[in-house]
Amino acid sequence: MYKAMIVDDEPWVVKNLLDSIDWESCGFQIVGTETNSPRALDMIRRLAPDLVLVDIRMPEISGLELMKRCSELQLETLFIVVSGFAEFSYAQKCMSLGGLGYCLKPVEEEEVVPLLRKAKEKLDERYAKDVPSVMDWVVEDTPAAREKLQQWLQGKRIDPERGLRAVV
Repeated sequence: MYKAMIVDDEPWVVKNLLDSIDWESCGFQIVGTETNSPRALDMIRRLAPDLVLVDIRMPEISGLELMKRCSELQLETLFIVVSGFAEFSYAQKCMSLGGLGYCLKPVEEEEVVPLLRKAKEKLDERYAKDVPSVMDWVVEDTPAAREKLQQWLQGKRIDPERGLRAVV
């Protein structure tokens, strides 16, 4: 089960997305919602969701800026952009920042579920590729390798602070 988050400054959109989608059947668990974009950025850093559904136009930090900042922080979060505006330039910018898709409000289940399936496929591929490199990070034993290992463990919901045992 992958972690997902919903970020939109309109509470009704958040509620609509929570209520209208069978998240579990798509392979996702909602780990957080936020209507304030600066708090959302902090939540994304803290919770490390695999996927974020984000509104494109919000006060303070736009959805596109949020995507850009996550990329600068080297977070591997996937994004699906939600908007009330059917403007090609928004969709184009979303895709140039690596967004998986662009949905118009009010978001319909038929529109978002295929994008959730696409996100799950990408995540399945990503994590299948990550498995062999875990041992490389352990053997390498450098600060960068330890950081990658810690991020991977957190992504798997394993708390390295509780201690780990290596079996070889």
